[in-house]
Amino acid sequence: MTREDLSSCPAWWTRMSISTNQGAPIGRDSRQQHARPPRAGVTTLIDMPLNSIPATTTAAALEAKRTAARKKCWVNVGFWGGVVPGNAGELRAMHRAGVFGFKCFLVPSGVPEFEHVAEQDLRIAMPKLVELGAPLLVHAELPGPIEKRMKQLGNTDPTRHSTWLFSRPPAAEYDAIALMIRLCREFVGRTHIVHLSNARALGLLRRAKKEGLPISVETCPHYLYSLRATSDEEPRNSSARHPFARRITVGVSGMGLRKEPLTWWRLTTRHPARNEM
Repeated sequence: MTREDLSSCPAWWTRMSISTNQGAPIGRDSRQQHARPPRAGVTTLIDMPLNSIPATTTAAALEAKRTAARKKCWVNVGFWGGVVPGNAGELRAMHRAGVFGFKCFLVPSGVPEFEHVAEQDLRIAMPKLVELGAPLLVHAELPGPIEKRMKQLGNTDPTRHSTWLFSRPPAAEYDAIALMIRLCREFVGRTHIVHLSNARALGLLRRAKKEGLPISVETCPHYLYSLRATSDEEPRNSSARHPFARRITVGVSGMGLRKEPLTWWRLTTRHPARNEM
C-alpha cells in the first residue's frame, strides 16, 4: 500500500469520522441501533451524553448505560460524559469510570435533562478537566444573539427554512468560539469545537493554533455546500427536514469551509436523519 500526503487537499473529500446520536433510551432495546454500524464498516461507537436517557452527567447514569449495553453491542462502544451546571463534582468519577472526554452546550441543547452551561460553569469545570487531562467538546453558540433574533421574528412562518436561518445568526457561533479560545488560553485545557458552520471563525481558530493553544475543530458535510433555495424551492417543515441544532451553512460560509486545507481540523458527519446510518 502506498502512502500519500493529503494535507493540502480540501476538506470535502478527506479524513472523516462519524458523530451521531443513536437516540435509544435505556428502557428501549438498542440492539437494532448497534446492529447498523457494522453493516457500514463502522467498528466503534462513542455514545454522546445526551439524546439518550439518562443523560451521561453522573457516574450513576454512566453505569446505567453500561449495564443496559452489556451483551447488546455489535461493535466497540465507549461514552462521552457531559458537563452541565452543577455537576463538576461528578467529572472525576465519570473519568475514572472510563469516559473518553466531556461535552457541553453553550446554548439550550433541546432536551431538559442536558442543560447548557454559561461561562461561570466552565470556569468551575475546566480546571477539573485540565487535572484529568480530559478534552472538552463544545457546541459553540451563545444564546444572546439567538434570543435577540427570535424577538425579531414576529409572525414569520416557522416552517420556512429562511426563518430558521434568520433565527441562528452567525455571531452566536463566532462569539462563542471567541469565548472558548479565551478560556482555553486561560486554563490551557484541551478544547474541541464541534460541527463548525461559520467560516469566519476559522481565522480565530487558526490564530489560536499558531499560538500553541490545545484547541481543535471539526465541520460536517452538510455545512460545506450552499443552499440557495428560492421561495418556491425552499424546504417546508424545516425543523423536521433539517434536525440540526445549528444553521445550515449558506453561500460564502460553505465555500470558505470547503477551501480550508485539512491540516489541523476534521470532517465529521452529524445527525443522520431519523437515526439512519
